[in-house]
Amino acid sequence: MENNTFVDEAIVVGTRYRTQALSHPVTGTVVAGNRTAIAGSPNPYRRIWGHAGTVFEDNRSLGAPARFCEGLQPPVGPFVMAVAFEVLEDPENPPNEIHELPLPPPLPPCVAGCGSASAMARARLVLDRALCLAGEFVAPYPFAPLLDPAGTSLGLVIENAVRKRLLDVMLPGGPNDPSTRVGWRTAHAGTRWKFVDARATPAGGIAAVSVKDRTRKRPGRVRVKVMGRRGAYPPVAPEQLPLRGRGTSPQRGLPAALPGDARGGLA
Repeated sequence: MENNTFVDEAIVVGTRYRTQALSHPVTGTVVAGNRTAIAGSPNPYRRIWGHAGTVFEDNRSLGAPARFCEGLQPPVGPFVMAVAFEVLEDPENPPNEIHELPLPPPLPPCVAGCGSASAMARARLVLDRALCLAGEFVAPYPFAPLLDPAGTSLGLVIENAVRKRLLDVMLPGGPNDPSTRVGWRTAHAGTRWKFVDARATPAGGIAAVSVKDRTRKRPGRVRVKVMGRRGAYPPVAPEQLPLRGRGTSPQRGLPAALPGDARGGLA
């Protein structure tokens, strides 16, 4: 669902029966570049019944950046996804009167902290024998919950121009462990964090990550730098450029979309 303009429609990601009955929530949904103008609805982008791997970025409502939050199951008819159907005549069971589905109830407001960050400014993404992703973004401020990457896991995804994932890694939270040489360090009164994986083969080849709270410069500004030196990164053909880097956090503690949108090329 990309680059659409809506006047009276909302976007809802998720399906009840696929999630509850089959244990297969919708995965890999892309909601990007959409614009909505629904009076009184600043956050019409919602998720229901669980989802996984959703890309949510650069969506706006009423001219402002929109959030991706929990929603409510809307009324649905019995013929969802049906191309066509025919009602057969049955004298013993005449059809009931047709009623239109009721409108869904008003959506509750988004809670603080489920918003997405802006696109990265001064972003640079290089993927060759090594990896470098660096830049700044602005997240909804004040941070709610508090910005604390050391207290949660941090995911990093690198995709090519056709959204094929070249890297998909989750960095664990927790303090640095001298025995494993993996973990986070916190400094400057909880405004700077550094993740280090000093093992011979770190997960995804990610050897170091730094996160800096630069709210003093601008409320909500965060700077991120990711370094990978020993990863098995696949080759990228020119037609697969530009690359896109984004960070995710499945738990609380970071904005929903960490870098937002970072593009770059080969070194």
